[in-house]
Amino acid sequence: MTIDVNLLHRAGRQWRELGEGIGRARKPLAEANHLPSSIYTSEEIFALEKEKIFKKDWLAVARVEELEKPGDYMTFDIVGEPIIVARDGDGEINAFYNVCVHRGTEVAAGSGNVKTFSCPYHAWTYDLAGRLVGAAYMDDVKDFDLAGCRLQPVRCGVWQGWVFVSFDAAAEPLESFVAEYAEAFGPYQQQRFRLNRRVTKTLDCNWKLIHENFVDIYHFLTLHPETLANWQGPEDYEYRALRHGGYATFYENETSWIEPFRELGLPEWLRGWPEGMDPALAGCSGFMTPNFTIFGRVYGIVNVLVWPVSPAKSTMDIYCTVPEQYFRQDDIVDRVLSVRLEARDVLGQRWPMAFLAAFTSQAIAYAMLTLSLRAVGVGSDLLDWSQILLVQGLAIILTSIPITPGSVGVSELIYIGFFNLITDGQAPDQIAAGVILFRLAIWLLPIPIGWIVTLRWQSKSGQKLFGGGGGGDRPESNGPPRTETVAS
Repeated sequence: MTIDVNLLHRAGRQWRELGEGIGRARKPLAEANHLPSSIYTSEEIFALEKEKIFKKDWLAVARVEELEKPGDYMTFDIVGEPIIVARDGDGEINAFYNVCVHRGTEVAAGSGNVKTFSCPYHAWTYDLAGRLVGAAYMDDVKDFDLAGCRLQPVRCGVWQGWVFVSFDAAAEPLESFVAEYAEAFGPYQQQRFRLNRRVTKTLDCNWKLIHENFVDIYHFLTLHPETLANWQGPEDYEYRALRHGGYATFYENETSWIEPFRELGLPEWLRGWPEGMDPALAGCSGFMTPNFTIFGRVYGIVNVLVWPVSPAKSTMDIYCTVPEQYFRQDDIVDRVLSVRLEARDVLGQRWPMAFLAAFTSQAIAYAMLTLSLRAVGVGSDLLDWSQILLVQGLAIILTSIPITPGSVGVSELIYIGFFNLITDGQAPDQIAAGVILFRLAIWLLPIPIGWIVTLRWQSKSGQKLFGGGGGGDRPESNGPPRTETVAS
């Protein structure tokens, strides 16, 4: 085989430039640059991440509550490797490849509760530990060893209510892998929390960007001014680096969203933790590579499991858990109901403003549509105000979309069609021109308004919303990530 020397040279240069870019990103903060874009887009780097990280490290995959009874199982496709995690009749949780040893067909799908796993192709049957227990018409096959066949096992372990798997038979024990993380967050005793809700989201971004966003406090002021208000700035807390890029941080602040949960009481095992902080005000966030993030309060924890799908797509499983003692309270239904009613009241207070905003926007749109038609010569002899208002209402109803660029094309045709119908086809060119002028105005008007609002905000706050690169002004943050950031 002939090797292209130029290809090798280009590949070597690519990796050299990548190394140089990573080196620049690892400089002190005031001197550092962003990571090279290829870190997030390269298929080669993504392939390496799958092989060297996700197929080597321990990965959190589920809560034990999701596998509560013998026969409960879940299936996963992790970086192309299909596996089953199941609880057997002895109560043990096992993991094995979801690949029949006969012809490679998957023997399970989704999740549920079963007594055995059966291949849909030839009905080879496996027990809950992955052992082959039935193979039709194989009795007369020479040297066929039923007892020696099984679904290939995957290393599996449990830590504080979380199920972990590892594809690497030579990986360090789970206990040592989580040791540093457990030192920081072990007192939470997450095995004493119970799953309240799980949500899965698909995001069109590289998996590393999700983890980076969790520690990016720079965007809070612009994207989360309401949900992350009144938090301390970045100088008021510290991130402690853990192995392989993990971190831990603890902070203490007052925030309104946890107020209803205080009625449920502090968990008894967390009354003195974190040390030196008021448990009722304390929060934390942390990351254990490569896929396990925690945002915690004593009243509840949000954990996020991140999974790479491609260089530009990822999924994340969001787990919301609360202390087990909340489930034991007789009045838990009434307590939770009070929280829901309070949330309803908060939302109810906003509807008059939302209605007023919608009414105002439609009034402005009507005025702009009228002016646009008049500007191109469609006068009151063809259309009066009531006809214009009628057409606008019908167009909005039929497209089921507000007047935005999202309705481009469909809305224009509906507007023009209605106007031509009303006017019996008189002045079709002027009507088309008026509608197009109106739509352009609708799209372009938010730009100067946005800049006016931005400049006004900057003049009041003394902060730059759109600062320059390194050394530019940086808006004060309202604090570290917490549960609303993940759930939003």
